[in-house]
Amino acid sequence: MGWLLNAIPRWLAGQVAAALNRLWGLLSGTVLWVPDVTALPQVQRLTGTSLAVVNTGFVLAVIAAGVTVMTRRRCRSATASASWDRGWWWRLWRRTWPGRSPAG
Repeated sequence: MGWLLNAIPRWLAGQVAAALNRLWGLLSGTVLWVPDVTALPQVQRLTGTSLAVVNTGFVLAVIAAGVTVMTRRRCRSATASASWDRGWWWRLWRRTWPGRSPAG
């Protein structure tokens, strides 16, 4: 009697799995079908325009970063006072340990 109680749920599970597989095949072939839109000229034009905009933005960002790095020192030295010493760390060192050099 135990073999019958084991066989019925196995058979029923197999039938349910087969029905779900058939249903999934039907849905994937009809309702879930997605057309290939990459061949449309409007999509190709939009893709090309988007690619050009992104590439231009990337190039402008790299140029802006380069200009910032190249002019940082010049802008800093142009705004510094004429009696510019070695920086805040030098003033702190001289105030904390008078008469000693930070180099040695």
